[in-house]
Amino acid sequence: MTFPLLTQAKLRVPRPHRRTIARRRVTRSLDAGGGRPLTVVCAPAGCGKTTALAQWVESADQPTAWLSLDAGDDDPRRLLAHLAAALGTVETEAAVEAQRALRDDADPFEEVLPRLLDGLEAAASADGFALVLDDLQHVRAPACHRLLEALIDALPPGARVVVATRSAPPLRLARRRAAGTVTEVGPRTLAFRPAESERLLNGALRLALSREQLAAVEERVGGWPAGLALVADSLPPEPDDARFRQALARSRADVDAYLGEELLDQLDPELRTFLRRTSILARLDASLCAAVLDAPAAGELLERARRSNLVASNPEPDADHDGAGGSLRCDRLLAQLLRRELHAREPQLVGALHLRASRWLDASGRVEEAIAHAGAAGDGRAAAALVHRHGETLMRARRYATVRRLIDAIPPERGEFGPYCRALGLLAGGLDGALSPAELDAGFRALRDRSDAPGVEALVERCLTLPFFGRVAESVQRGRALFARVREQPLPARAAIAANLGMALWFAGESGAARSLLEAHLDATAGRHRGWALATLALVAVDDRREERALAHAGAALAHVRGEAPALDHAYVHQAVAAVARAAGLRADAERELARAARLTRRVPGSLHDALTLLLRAELELDRGERCAARESAAAARAIVDDHLDAGIVEPRLAAVEAALARDGDELLGTSPTRAERRVLALLPSELSRRQIAAALYLSSDTVGTHLRRIYRRLGVGSRAEAVAVARARGLLDPVRGEIADRPTAVEGAAPGANSPR
Repeated sequence: MTFPLLTQAKLRVPRPHRRTIARRRVTRSLDAGGGRPLTVVCAPAGCGKTTALAQWVESADQPTAWLSLDAGDDDPRRLLAHLAAALGTVETEAAVEAQRALRDDADPFEEVLPRLLDGLEAAASADGFALVLDDLQHVRAPACHRLLEALIDALPPGARVVVATRSAPPLRLARRRAAGTVTEVGPRTLAFRPAESERLLNGALRLALSREQLAAVEERVGGWPAGLALVADSLPPEPDDARFRQALARSRADVDAYLGEELLDQLDPELRTFLRRTSILARLDASLCAAVLDAPAAGELLERARRSNLVASNPEPDADHDGAGGSLRCDRLLAQLLRRELHAREPQLVGALHLRASRWLDASGRVEEAIAHAGAAGDGRAAAALVHRHGETLMRARRYATVRRLIDAIPPERGEFGPYCRALGLLAGGLDGALSPAELDAGFRALRDRSDAPGVEALVERCLTLPFFGRVAESVQRGRALFARVREQPLPARAAIAANLGMALWFAGESGAARSLLEAHLDATAGRHRGWALATLALVAVDDRREERALAHAGAALAHVRGEAPALDHAYVHQAVAAVARAAGLRADAERELARAARLTRRVPGSLHDALTLLLRAELELDRGERCAARESAAAARAIVDDHLDAGIVEPRLAAVEAALARDGDELLGTSPTRAERRVLALLPSELSRRQIAAALYLSSDTVGTHLRRIYRRLGVGSRAEAVAVARARGLLDPVRGEIADRPTAVEGAAPGANSPR
């Protein structure tokens, strides 16, 4: 039947465009609302609401009526006439009666709607039915909303209303959520997932894009259906990389034009200005927006934007429900367009907006964002000052990659805190495994010339007490000097230095001193330093053959890092736990912890971190009788240890493994001394004692003793005098001056006194 007030096209279900595919996942989300009287599909323009509903209607197993709304429906009598006409496809007689009553000027609420609902009872009781209302955002009159509420609330069992809208409809959704009578489908559900995008682009559209090209499309539009269609239109079939990049770049203009026409141009100037100026913010809340805009009423504009679906809450990851809750954010593509508009229209405001955001975020404890906004404002001094104030907090939370990213983004003019930023970035890079110990050592030593800058001396000196730079005796010396200087500082500050020094003492073979120092400060030790302290105490207990205590400290160390993202500073904990497990005969546990340590220490191959893991593995393999595997691990560890000036206790323990692996005579006999051994050999003709040689080379006495034993084995001698004679005969020492024949100085470029601590 034809009604005079209606265009029949409004009742037809739109045909899906060729640039789409059937998505059963989305259809199931709409099916899930079958037991509830209202389903709301709410999303911005271009999210594929109409297409999703049209596909759902095609697959529906119950009668479905369709009504496409427009601005002309923003009148209760006209809206009710069109509702009746749509429902006439389900129950003709009831629709005719409703139309006749409207022409007789009957009251829409008191007479027409009740007649229509009474007539729909039979249709609902048979198979049920659904009424789809597309583009509900055009209906704004309160009387129209009351009419729809009355319709939904009085629907007979088995009937449902499904609405599609760009903004949240005023249909008392909060009450319906509490009562469980509404199903909501939002942008996250409607967005194409990567596999669906591939099925569309390479399946339906036959573009034959590579994996890398598909990833680039995903990065550009993030599953936004309209964006996918616009990008697809710009792409030729089977594009090579150059043509693909050109087409993708061109598509940005199409996306911007779509967003401008469908979203921004529909806004009033006040709301558009609000969105443009707050586009610098990743997360939105009323107080922050008010501070950035210096406008107390910003919260009202934010609420308008939320109701218009221009900003949305951040749901839980992978949640299919797009309801309220969480922080607000603007769609990524829209935010990018708004930021470009801000820089084009109001470039003079950009810096001020970022600085206001930085100050508010700093005061609110959102440190990372505060630093990032100060840097984005171009104020390197302000950003560096924030790093100086909060850097330790971020480091205690093990946000190493974040610290490096924030520091790298700060403009180069950083003022007095620039050297501190450099030092903290080095430390973060070392703990994250992004920088090698050699790079860290060079960087920290270069910064010693800037020790007068705020915070630099303490940070650099504290880092140089770590043993992993391969100067263990020097690390101990520095650590003791630094610890003596901070005796008057608060206990937590002393405890952090004690943790570093205790670790260096264990590496130097001074287990008793490490135990005394760490036990005195353990209760005040926090963050990564506590994990290190517990790990060192576990290793000391192994040395002392106190298995019960070793297991207790190892368990506490492992519990301290459990649940955190793996970081290089966790490797020492896993190494210690492996050593304890091996000593306790728990070889499977030791293997598991060594595997964990190896995954971390492999980030810095050639480091003492890596050498310690390889040594512990060689010891475990030797226990198991796996001599070939142990030989490989020991050889890999030796290649690393010989490249360090002083590997501390790692050197004699590795030598012990090598000695245990020797068969049928000494495998070292006749082989050439390593670089580390040649440094010791160069000083043998002198009058220096073993202890004095150790001091001259910044090595421990035990390390020099290990080098001497290996030199004797290589030369086949039993005394120092014999070693000098044989070395001269072989051309390893200069026959006149007693130095290494092919070396310019006795210590390979570092004469005694060089690199000594200030």
